[in-house]
Amino acid sequence: MADSISDKIDEIAKSGVESMTVDGATTKRLPIPDMIAAEDRKKSRTAAGKNHFGLHFRKIKPPGGGL
Repeated sequence: MADSISDKIDEIAKSGVESMTVDGATTKRLPIPDMIAAEDRKKSRTAAGKNHFGLHFRKIKPPGGGL
């Protein structure tokens, strides 16, 4: 679903249409920064739902360190 949100943001950014009126019904779109913020919130909720909270820790041993 995250890919579809990103695709939708790209599509809206390319269209350039801010508001539309058809048969007396007017529709306005959200500003792009608000849509990006909503996508970021959704991604952070998904990461927070995992048991590692989106963080991974690794031990790094430099080569030739003798350890």
